[in-house]
Amino acid sequence: SLPLATVFRAPTIAELAARLRAEVVEHTTSLVPLQPRGALPPLYCVHQHTGHLFCYRHLVAHLGPEQPAFGLAPPGLDGMETPIDRIEHLAAHYLGAIRARQARGPYHLLGYCFGGVVAFEMAHQLLAQGEDVALLAMIEGLSDGNLAAEVMAPGPLDGESGERIVAQFLGSLEAGSGKDLKE
Repeated sequence: SLPLATVFRAPTIAELAARLRAEVVEHTTSLVPLQPRGALPPLYCVHQHTGHLFCYRHLVAHLGPEQPAFGLAPPGLDGMETPIDRIEHLAAHYLGAIRARQARGPYHLLGYCFGGVVAFEMAHQLLAQGEDVALLAMIEGLSDGNLAAEVMAPGPLDGESGERIVAQFLGSLEAGSGKDLKE
């Protein structure tokens, strides 16, 4: 099993083969450097519903060399860790990874699809902790208008809407990993 960070650090077959021959494989972490260099405030990108970060590759390339960007990959995607099944816990987990790199705001958050829901919860938690969220960007949010309204309501995400979102996310992880994650 190859951590996602290795694929982003060695994006060509030749680079990946060289890392594997040298046995240079990054330790599994939720914080994945998509473009770690640059002088601008870092952009933290939350994975889409499949758990993958590949949706950000072209966007990060267009942001330029001065814009650092880091992806947030869910635990359990590699089949080695237990997935987190609550949005507020996943958000807190990601904030721990972010704050290990950047202790104080302002924070710049981006979420695609399901990642928008998680980024929203991350911003909610940061604001509750007195931190500054300079950017909360959501790309292709929830298509179910009623569910989107429930998610965007102030306060923690609870009840049936939260369960439906998490069930959809875990289903996507199961499909990608080939493992039953409901155990």
